[in-house]
Amino acid sequence: MRPARCLDIGNVAWTEGDYGVYSARITERLRHLWRQGTQVIILGGDHGVTIPALDALDALGEPVHVLHVDAHLDWREEVGGVWRGYSSPLRWASTKKAVSGMTQIGLRAIGSARRGEVEAARACSSVRSHAATGSWAWT
Repeated sequence: MRPARCLDIGNVAWTEGDYGVYSARITERLRHLWRQGTQVIILGGDHGVTIPALDALDALGEPVHVLHVDAHLDWREEVGGVWRGYSSPLRWASTKKAVSGMTQIGLRAIGSARRGEVEAARACSSVRSHAATGSWAWT
């Protein structure tokens, strides 16, 4: 057996221009890696990286459980007319066939989520851990 190697292949440059082009580059890079059997771990980044990564999950061909570490709920449907960005990655994940479940760790507040978005998160039945108490809810 060959020893495992870790490579940082992140930092897809977005200098200017159309976010859609940038997003598609991330999605295609991840699909390529996953189709080759590469184990990919995505840490950090903003919501502009999370959603293109969720779009690429179809390349795995099997169900995926999403672990989301964040202080906020991130279930907004849109913010300021943007549907695939700030404060919406978990809502987006809930629409993906490849996502079999979600666990959110570190919540300290619902952030910018409104009542309907909190209800949508509850209806999805993802598991959440509150940062202050460590208690689990919505299982």
